[in-house]
Amino acid sequence: MRKVPESSKYSDYFSGLWFVFLDEPQKIALWVSSFTGKEEVYVGDKLVSSSRSLRMRSKHEFSVSEVQYEIEYVIDKLIKGSSRCVMKKSGVVVDAYAAEYISKSSVYMPLYTNFVVVFFFIACYANERAYWAAAALLLLAWIGIVYWPRKGKGFRVFRQSTP
Repeated sequence: MRKVPESSKYSDYFSGLWFVFLDEPQKIALWVSSFTGKEEVYVGDKLVSSSRSLRMRSKHEFSVSEVQYEIEYVIDKLIKGSSRCVMKKSGVVVDAYAAEYISKSSVYMPLYTNFVVVFFFIACYANERAYWAAAALLLLAWIGIVYWPRKGKGFRVFRQSTP
């Protein structure tokens, strides 16, 4: 069971996307995994619906205190990471959120990778016994490649105007 956040906020690939709707007195939330397609709907902290969907559109229908709710999650642009989530109460749109993928655009990562690769080959050809230096450079490259993409990337979740 996941801890439901107080509001929709910035999310990333590793923790998933949260869309939190406040419909007094209920707090209704949809969590979506970017990796597995798993979706979970919570009312308060109680799980009320769960499914795994690899489609571009999915719906969760449930009722709370004899009131029918529907949450629809739509991926608008898969490549760009654009999606939206709409909550309906008794068939009427109550609230809507959108999410877009933001990335850190930087020229430093390609330069960093090129720098490490060039020095790796120099270390290998300059001295046959410099394998420890080559291994250290490869480790440095691996750390840079794994760590760098995690900084400044993720999803920005924002409220959409409802009709």
